[in-house]
Amino acid sequence: MKTALDIQRARRSWFGACKKAGLDDDMRRAVQMRVCGKTSAAEMTIAEFNACVLSMGGEKTTKDTRRKSETPHARKARALWISAYHLGMVDDPREKALAAFVKRQGKVDDLRFLPPAQGTVVIDALMDMTRRAGVDWKAFKDPRRCVLSAQWALLSRAGAAPAPDLASHLYAVAGVPAFFQATERHLDALIKDLGKRVRALKGKAS
Repeated sequence: MKTALDIQRARRSWFGACKKAGLDDDMRRAVQMRVCGKTSAAEMTIAEFNACVLSMGGEKTTKDTRRKSETPHARKARALWISAYHLGMVDDPREKALAAFVKRQGKVDDLRFLPPAQGTVVIDALMDMTRRAGVDWKAFKDPRRCVLSAQWALLSRAGAAPAPDLASHLYAVAGVPAFFQATERHLDALIKDLGKRVRALKGKAS
C-alpha cells in the first residue's frame, strides 16, 4: 500500500529531475500537462510522478545555453513567441522551441542565421498566431497592454477572470493602482500571472 511518504518521495524525485533539467515552474507544469493531464503536482499520483520523471529522457537535461541572436527580427520573434506562450498558443517558451518554429517557417536552424526576408515570414506567422488568440496589436501603444487585453478577454469569456477588471488585478499582483503607474516589470509580472491562468484553462479544456 502506497503511503503519504511514498508520494512525497515520488514528488521530490520529480521536482529534482526538473531542477536538474533547468525547468522553471511553468515548464514543469507544461510537462505534467503533456504526460498526465495535470498542472498541479498536488493532484498527481506516484505513477504520474514516475511517468513524468521517465519522460525527462526526452527533455532537455541542462539549461538552454544557446547563444541568443539580438538582431531586431530575433528580438521581435522572441517577444512574440513568449506572448504566444502566455496566450496558451505554444507549450514551450524556451529558445530551443522557438528555434524549431523558425526552422519550419524560415528554413534556417537558428535565429542568428535568419535573413531579413525570412525574418519577416517568421514574424508574420507569429503575429497571425497571436491574433488568433485575440490580440489586437493596434489597441494600445504598449504591446504588453495588447497581450494583457487578449488574456483578460480569454479568461472573462470562460468565466475565469480573477478580479472584476484588469486594473483591479494589476493592483492585486503588482500593488500598482493604475496602468499609467505600471512599469514594464509590473506589466510583465501581470502577463506571467494571467498566462498561468490561461494555460490552466486551456489544459482543462483539452
